[in-house]
Amino acid sequence: MRISPGDLISVGSSTFHGQSSSKEADTSFKPTCRSKQTDWPTIVLESGYTEYLARLRSDARWWLANSAGDVKTVLLISVQEDHQTLKLEQWVLAALAEPVCGRAARASIQMTATKVKELTVAPTFVTGAPLILKFEDIFLRAPRDGEGDFIFDEKELSTWRRDVWNSMQ
Repeated sequence: MRISPGDLISVGSSTFHGQSSSKEADTSFKPTCRSKQTDWPTIVLESGYTEYLARLRSDARWWLANSAGDVKTVLLISVQEDHQTLKLEQWVLAALAEPVCGRAARASIQMTATKVKELTVAPTFVTGAPLILKFEDIFLRAPRDGEGDFIFDEKELSTWRRDVWNSMQ
């Protein structure tokens, strides 16, 4: 896929202010159309060790709730050091399911942070692949010729895992 280097801005670990607290991502990115320093990123990556997975999930909920929908995707990467395995979770805002009973539809749809994908990347297998990051959610525009969703297959995910362990040695 062809992307110009200037199409995506690395926000790094900048601090963002929510309704009653602030948070700093491990890393995050936003499209160039969000040029102000205070503009929220569209994709946030949070990482930690397995014992912190509950905290990472709380972080995902914070980013999605406090950005008022500006953050489109949160990717959690949990490192399981004892098994040299990565657990990945993709979180987005999704509409709450309507109740089954015969109530009238609400005027506004409630959105909630929702895990939409879970992957395990172990030394000998990958489950849940591929990981797909939607182009429009990251760049806030339709893809042009030669552009499209970011699709990470088993081979690429295994390379991520290998690179994590090589960097830890």
